[in-house]
Amino acid sequence: MVAGRVFVNVEDKDECVAIDSKQLKILARWTLGAAKGPTGLDIDPVRHRLFVGCTNKQMAILDSDSGKLLATVPIGAGVDGVAYDAQLGALSANGKDGTVTVVRENGSRDLCRRLQTVKTVVSGKTIAVDSKTHQAYLPANVPGEGDGTTFGVAIVGIDKK
Repeated sequence: MVAGRVFVNVEDKDECVAIDSKQLKILARWTLGAAKGPTGLDIDPVRHRLFVGCTNKQMAILDSDSGKLLATVPIGAGVDGVAYDAQLGALSANGKDGTVTVVRENGSRDLCRRLQTVKTVVSGKTIAVDSKTHQAYLPANVPGEGDGTTFGVAIVGIDKK
């Protein structure tokens, strides 16, 4: 939430919606261009950027004030979660690929690019980032006894350069 606004993905309409949190009404609906099937969403509240991970292997970057589509960047398959960290950038957890895609601004405020793709674990579709250590955490199914799998957590260090 930023300045009384809540942002929500609308998966079946391929849009992001800005909602007034006090009046509980929709302020704006923003299309995502070539990005389809929005699932993950996070915000850079300082630069006013929304990062929307989509099921067609695209991330849409929107201005959170105007809704202007600033960029569309390729990501991996099976995204469900997106996390933003001021040092790392926007991270999409691509569970089908077993990767995390790192997206950052590239000099200009309105230009973003895929910086790196980090191999993680297949099935790690959600993500959280520790703002102190700048490590990413993803759920992981690991071989275990009994039913054949045990839940674990994959800890991923991302290059900050």
